[in-house]
Amino acid sequence: MKKKLLIVLLLVCFCMSFFALPVYAADYTYYSQHGWKNNGGQKLSGMCYLTSIAMLVSDLVKSVTPVDVYYANGGKVLYNEGKITQAYGLTKQSVNLVNKYGANEGQKRQVIADLLSSGQYPAGILVLGRTDGVNHMVVAREVVNGVVYCDDPSKGQHIPIDKTQRISENLIGYWTLTTSDLSVCNHVKGEYLWPEQAHPHYQYYKCSICGKNFTDGSTIKLESCPDCQPEPPVISISEQNAPDTLNLGQHFGLRGIVSTDRGVLTEVWGVILDSNGNAVQQGSYYPNEQNHNLRYSINNDLIFNKLAAGNYTYKVTAKAANGECKTEITLIEKSFTVGNSLIISISGQNAPDKHKQGTNFGIRGIVSTDCGVITKVYGAILDMNGNVVQSGTYYPNTQSHNLRNSINNDLIFEWLSVGTYIYRVEVTAENGNLTKTERLIDITFTVEDDGVVYL
Repeated sequence: MKKKLLIVLLLVCFCMSFFALPVYAADYTYYSQHGWKNNGGQKLSGMCYLTSIAMLVSDLVKSVTPVDVYYANGGKVLYNEGKITQAYGLTKQSVNLVNKYGANEGQKRQVIADLLSSGQYPAGILVLGRTDGVNHMVVAREVVNGVVYCDDPSKGQHIPIDKTQRISENLIGYWTLTTSDLSVCNHVKGEYLWPEQAHPHYQYYKCSICGKNFTDGSTIKLESCPDCQPEPPVISISEQNAPDTLNLGQHFGLRGIVSTDRGVLTEVWGVILDSNGNAVQQGSYYPNEQNHNLRYSINNDLIFNKLAAGNYTYKVTAKAANGECKTEITLIEKSFTVGNSLIISISGQNAPDKHKQGTNFGIRGIVSTDCGVITKVYGAILDMNGNVVQSGTYYPNTQSHNLRNSINNDLIFEWLSVGTYIYRVEVTAENGNLTKTERLIDITFTVEDDGVVYL
């Protein structure tokens, strides 16, 4: 009887220990200086792929911990690099060693050493082929005395490539991760639930936000239910404009409404960069609201009519936060030029032709410049020897000027004697360091005898 009871107890203990195991339990292993626990290697076979990716992502994005990487997207495991890179806004660059270097293993290893040493491809995942066709993956870190050193997830050690787990003489590929417009959301928090603590499939948690109970199907304890998990904000801009070609001294009013679909905008930055990438003008604002109008912020800081002639870039970036989820994005990046031009023109002008002696003539015309200001207006009546008979000079310092209100009061045609004359108008304009003078009117006219005999 005691023997039967002992067998039953052993069977019960065995079943309890079996069903208490989590579905998966990868233990990230890496050097202590990188924040990884080194306890002899990963717990399950076949996890080198995911663990290597997690190590590389963790190094690339310092705010993402190994646990965050592993349990991203509401606690679901990301088994392949495509899902991880997509979830964390990452892109992949790779070198296919098989296709490029054939069976020359020595040359392949030298290529890896050269890439690591030059920094062209920084620390990345090295794909090691196996004779059974099941590849092993490690993280290539550095070159010491010509030897490539790797972090092997299976061993949890930093070792030469020749000492990596299950190595064969078959290097297949090498690839690294680079950031794009990175949106990192560390919304999965918690701690490992090891078998001796609780089986995750039978563990209930209370959401810290909505208060309802929920069951988490992963091996990590969540602080809130999936419905209440914050998501990274998406930033957009509407009704925006940007300069293309401006004249020297020309004004340009900035427009655009920056918005986030969730959370708040934490910073909006606008800048004008010169051709060397140096900031010429800039302005930063911290709205702490969901929408922000550029017309009432950076429009007051970026003054285009003060720019010297040259090539520039107008750039606007924005940051938003939704709880711990943060997004940063460049909304506008537009090249434009400021030309060194200055055009003076006249409209609505008139001029005498055959004028009766003793009668008046009213001068009309509006002179203007496309940029800058008109600094001088000169009008004169000259005889045919070039002598000035009548003249008037004005200094308006405005972009346009009406001749009716200036030289019209100085050039009195009814006082002219019979003869031939020249009516002349010259205008000077300035735009920054550029000064230009143009003769807008230069007309010959006659004053004829009116036939009246004066006593």
